[in-house]
Amino acid sequence: MSSKNKDIQDFFILIQKGIKKHGIKKIARTIRVIDLRKNNMFYHEIFSFIEQSVADEFNIKVKDLHEKDKRGNVTIARNIAIIVAKNHLDISDEELALEFNRTRQVVYRFRLDFIKMEREKKGDKLFLEKYDIINKKVVEYINKIKGTKDGQT
Repeated sequence: MSSKNKDIQDFFILIQKGIKKHGIKKIARTIRVIDLRKNNMFYHEIFSFIEQSVADEFNIKVKDLHEKDKRGNVTIARNIAIIVAKNHLDISDEELALEFNRTRQVVYRFRLDFIKMEREKKGDKLFLEKYDIINKKVVEYINKIKGTKDGQT
């Protein structure tokens, strides 16, 4: 058996062990996230910048964005992070949900709510103001790391 074939065989043995321990769904999601990150140049840098910018703006810790039991200001911050990440990264709702320890349905529902927001409504206005501040920072950061002058991502 060639070295390449042995490596492939070892890889599938590891996958099999992972499936037995964690289940096929978790292994499949993990592989999709790896593929997603490979295809998104600067994925990790942009995602980390989004998390840190949101945490700084709301005066919370990045880890709070990923905890299920955090409410109030953290929920608002998390929702902004989800929308900004969705707008700037080629990422599915399911993969985004995994990043924030949520379900795909939660991400999808909030994205629909975001589309319906109106700047004239008091609650929406405050949310959208924070979103605008963070989104502007993210666009500037993306342009800086990608070396572009236009606002395209």
